[in-house]
Formats: sequence, structure tokens, C-alpha cells
Amino acid sequence: MKYKPMHNFSSARSGWATLWIILLLNLSACAGHVYEQPFAIHQDAHSGGSIVAFNQAGTVLASGGWEGRLQLWQLPGGEALHHWPAHTDSVNGIVFIEGDRQLVTAGYDAALVKWSLDGAVMKRIETPSPVMHMAADRGRGRLITGHYDGSVRIWSLPELGNRDVDDWCQETLKSDVGEVEAWQPLRHSFSHYDLDIQPIVVRVGAPLSKVADSDDATWHRIGDEPPGGMAAPVNKLIERLIDVTHD
Repeated sequence: MKYKPMHNFSSARSGWATLWIILLLNLSACAGHVYEQPFAIHQDAHSGGSIVAFNQAGTVLASGGWEGRLQLWQLPGGEALHHWPAHTDSVNGIVFIEGDRQLVTAGYDAALVKWSLDGAVMKRIETPSPVMHMAADRGRGRLITGHYDGSVRIWSLPELGNRDVDDWCQETLKSDVGEVEAWQPLRHSFSHYDLDIQPIVVRVGAPLSKVADSDDATWHRIGDEPPGGMAAPVNKLIERLIDVTHD
């Protein structure tokens, strides 16, 4: 009676050798890795770190913490520049805008806030749900936020931004500026999202001699709309403008 072993021990020994070789190679790779030493350490900068963001020039780093504070750091040295309480809960999003002259933060307190670099509030928006993350689409002038309730919202950065209204009108409308008035925000609800519009009415000093159509803007006289009609949010703005001008 012959005994036939159930395992091929030579194959098993070969497998163990392969395992040891792989393990030794991995250990040697770990041992050979050189870690960079930190060039600056700041104790108690935040109660806990939530997010960091570089400006587009790479000269300033912004950090946000669990406690809601925003801190700006000078690069490359890492010196502290400014800090201020930005939110009542954790800071979950930071984006530099307007050529690094301003920034927007998003927080678990459900707020979006636009700041100057010295901590002055320029605009604040209360959203329906805590903000978990924020990203920028600078090419289209948009911010995208993800929320605790599972929703994603798209925000349009103001076209005028920090530009002077007089300069914008001279460049675009070729006319002097009279009165500038910011109306109450207008909301138009679509089936799957809300569109918030901040109308700004500019009264020019003289009738316009020409219009300034472009790829992203088209000018129409009231009552002379195209045959296909206007988008519903635009119609709302025109109706409000007609009501104001007839008062």
C-alpha cells in the first residue's frame, strides 16, 4: 500500500520563499524612504483640523478648524497672518476667489460666507443643511457644495465681484452711471433645484446707443423679446422691472 501525500511541500516551500522575499522587499522599501521634516509647527492652531486650501499664487495657506476659526498663513515661511471666528461649527470648505483678494468658507453651521482677507464679512448665505464639502469651478464662476441632507447645490459667483460699478458700466454699457440699487434677492424654483438671483439695477446717465451682446449675455428692449420667449427667471425680473418703472 502506497501513501500519497496531500500537499506538494516543495511548492509550499517555494511559496514561503516568495512571501519572505516580498516581505523583505517591502520592509527595505519602508526603511529606505526619507521623510521630509516640517518647516513650521504651530501648536493649538485649531482644536482639530478640518480643511486647508492654498491661494492660486501659492503664497497664502488658509486652514479651518473644528471650532469654526479660520487662519491665514504666509508661505513659504508659515508665519501666522490673520485669524477670526468664521463659523459656529467646523469649517468644511475654503476657496480663494477674485484673484486671491477674497475667499469663501463653508461650514457645518450651514452658512456660506464671503470674506476679505482681513476677516470682514462681505456676504453671508444661510443654506438649508450643514455643508460637508465645497469645491470651485473657477472656469465657470461656480461653487459646488455637498450637504448633510445628501443634496448638492451649485452657486454662481457674482459677475461684478469686487469691480467698481462705474468702471463696469463704462466698459460694458459705454455710459455714465446714475443710481445703483440692489433689489431683494429673487428665487426661482425648478423641479430639482432653486436658482437664487441678486438683481442690481443701474440707471445710466444717457440712453444707450448700442448693446453689448456676448457669448454669455444678450440685451433686449422690454416689449421686444425674441419670438421663443424668455427663460422663466428672466421673465420674473422683467415683470419686477416693469412694476418698478411704472410706479
